[in-house]
Amino acid sequence: MTNNKFIFIKTGTTIDKVLLSDIYAIESEGNYCTVKTNNQEYVQRSSLTKMKDKLKEQGFIQVNKSTLLPVSRIDHVNLTVNQIAISNHQYTISRNFRKDFIETLDLL
Repeated sequence: MTNNKFIFIKTGTTIDKVLLSDIYAIESEGNYCTVKTNNQEYVQRSSLTKMKDKLKEQGFIQVNKSTLLPVSRIDHVNLTVNQIAISNHQYTISRNFRKDFIETLDLL
């Protein structure tokens, strides 16, 4: 998958087309990931590592052990408290991912 503007997610017996611009976070818990959009959440049996590999080229970055975020949706970053704001949602940047996260941002 390279430079697509969408992904397909299978839920039960249906396959939904989800625009990458609608996704604000992907969170993992064990062998499952939840793809979060403003309208719906999709639970997938997949590791965060697999999701990261599939979406890395699409501008998603890992910010802590269990969260991938789309760089294009980030509204604000507070490095003092290691917090990222996307819409009304807050995410923590862990120490292990902070350096890579900052390097990924296109800072002036």
